[in-house]
Amino acid sequence: MTSKIKRRGENLAKLSLAKPTEPVAEEERPTFSFRYLSMDVSVKKCDNKVFRKFTSRLKTLSEMTWKQINASDRHSYGWELMGKDSLKPKKSIPVALSDVDKFHVFRYDSDNHAFVGVVRGNTIYPIFIEATFGDVYDHH
Repeated sequence: MTSKIKRRGENLAKLSLAKPTEPVAEEERPTFSFRYLSMDVSVKKCDNKVFRKFTSRLKTLSEMTWKQINASDRHSYGWELMGKDSLKPKKSIPVALSDVDKFHVFRYDSDNHAFVGVVRGNTIYPIFIEATFGDVYDHH
């Protein structure tokens, strides 16, 4: 009998994100996972004010449907895609996401500070939280 269960240490995270999942129904609401959040870029540089704004935005997004999010402007509650080459902390991208070429950019406050992550299925995985304007990517 062959076991299909992966042993600890095998790259389970990469397997779960390697292929995009089926599109999510527009009436669904997003969920969040912080599995890939960069501690160096995001947590160590952010103060309580940033985290309050960030968590407030996540709360609002979690109450919206994907239809509402997708219809919203990128500088409001919407999002845009950004290539890996545009990100400043490229070396901090988790190994499990090394094959991802485009990342989702959401804004978390009215000053257009961003958080960058990937969306798989119904889940948003934030990777970088911009503490200071321009520390994650150049805003042109």
